[in-house]
Amino acid sequence: MSFFEKTPANVIINHIGKDLQSIEQILSSEISDLFTFVFATLGTLVIITLVTPYFIIAMVPVSVVFTFVSIFYVNAARELKVFFFFFLTFSHFSNKKKKIFFPFKKET
Repeated sequence: MSFFEKTPANVIINHIGKDLQSIEQILSSEISDLFTFVFATLGTLVIITLVTPYFIIAMVPVSVVFTFVSIFYVNAARELKVFFFFFLTFSHFSNKKKKIFFPFKKET
């Protein structure tokens, strides 16, 4: 018997309702923090630009370099994650293979 067959529908709906309520509370707080951060950052950039107009000239190359570095970082992190996954998988397989072929050999 599966979970859904032996659990009454009202219990399942109650659990889902509690989960959704907690997600809504956390999500509303996070969205509020996001908007606060975005508007504070934009306000700071506008004030700096109004006081020092040459700031725009410096920000263009900095933002281009930041964009390229962030794209490179995301791609490199993804490749490293895949590499370590395969490395750990094959090292585990290698240890199992030694035990299968040499079951009574003493390990050093």
